[in-house]
Amino acid sequence: MSPNDKWRAVLEEALAIAATERPNEPCLGTRFRQLVDAVAAKHGACFPPAEEPTLRFIQLLERYPEILIVRRRGGQDVLVAPTNKPELFAESSKWPAPGIRQDLFNAFVRISDDRAWYDRDRDVIIWTEANTTPTVSESLIPIPLATLDDAVAVRRAFAETLPPPVRADVEATLATARPLTLFTGIVRSRGLGLQWHVFRTKELVERIGVWARNAGLVWRDEWMTAVPSSLANMTKAHEAAATDQRDWRAALIVMAEHLDEQDLARISVPLDVVLRMLAPRP
Repeated sequence: MSPNDKWRAVLEEALAIAATERPNEPCLGTRFRQLVDAVAAKHGACFPPAEEPTLRFIQLLERYPEILIVRRRGGQDVLVAPTNKPELFAESSKWPAPGIRQDLFNAFVRISDDRAWYDRDRDVIIWTEANTTPTVSESLIPIPLATLDDAVAVRRAFAETLPPPVRADVEATLATARPLTLFTGIVRSRGLGLQWHVFRTKELVERIGVWARNAGLVWRDEWMTAVPSSLANMTKAHEAAATDQRDWRAALIVMAEHLDEQDLARISVPLDVVLRMLAPRP
């Protein structure tokens, strides 16, 4: 067995052990190094190999993108996951949480008649008008069109993870004429911002991972980023404010979506309330 094949076998075995320890989480780099050392010793090897005494552990890992991916985190331990499970990097229990790079996120979720392409050479997203192929297309890979049905399906899957009373309220927004807007409102009012962010990020990372493998691309660490603290703080502030305004506001919106024009015409609102609504706000 060549040295290259030997280390591939060692890393694959270490990944398998890591998966049994924490199946739903990536492995910390320090822990993965311990596993690699233990497996390598079992096979009569050690790191760094004698022929490459200055080789760094991260350099060894990055030689095998076909079996594992590494997520670097500034000032923190790296994370390691199998190549076919990049969604493990999205797991988080607090802000700031991992997210998708903004241009890539928009390319996969923005509902538009325009078409998004990924330039594998420059690692950028290019948008073109519908049914238009860029002139230089050898390095461009089409990104699947985002649809309203897909967006609703992801939100419905998220609702199914919630307790029954909350689930029913969230699902009700998805049966309205404005499912995405009302869904966002109730997620904020119920303080579900972090849960929804993590769920959607995991789903999207998994989808991007499948797309990348089908296109012959290697997962890039640059595709994920930490959500800016300012955005996280803004999300928490929106949730706190929405909660203070009580959930019945969201309930009224949902109810109104289910009423026809005749039903709405029968609703009377006190004049002082109407005047207050029409008055300019400071």
